[in-house]
Amino acid sequence: VSRIYAETAARIDTLAFLPSETVTSLGLASPNVVPMIPPTDIGSIESHGNGTRMVEMSTWNADAWDVVKDHQLLVAVRLPFTGDWKSTMLEMVEAGVSIIHFVADHHGKGKDGEFVMDLFQEAHFTLVKNGNRDEVTLLGSGGIAGADHLPKAIITGMDAVGLDHPLLIAMQAHLSGDLQT
Repeated sequence: VSRIYAETAARIDTLAFLPSETVTSLGLASPNVVPMIPPTDIGSIESHGNGTRMVEMSTWNADAWDVVKDHQLLVAVRLPFTGDWKSTMLEMVEAGVSIIHFVADHHGKGKDGEFVMDLFQEAHFTLVKNGNRDEVTLLGSGGIAGADHLPKAIITGMDAVGLDHPLLIAMQAHLSGDLQT
């Protein structure tokens, strides 16, 4: 499946976000693949090569950010809608993070059951109110299932939207369980 994602991303000139260990073990590094790197491994940012344009820290860590904030690659930081995510978002922007990837659960909900579109809008307006919305690119994913969700996510403030389950379903995968993890 990871190879299919990488090949398709290259074919349609978009991005596929994949775990860094998958990118490395399958040799998938390319301009269209974004390795998701744990903060503890952020020192391996150079190892991906092969035209990699962007990497993503899998969670916020100020110390790890200090290591890569001036790197030539674009560095996004993943931020789930859990805990005090708004304070974390503002801390990230204050530290100079220019790409934030918001993630809801597979049902399009935050930790408190809030709907992902409402959370996207809340993030956008928080940054507008704070006067720094133009300093950051917002990516959103999690629970994006219908074709109508894409424009709604853009309208609610996201600059780009990620798909996950629709791609698997398009490949005739059968999903089971609660899809919480």
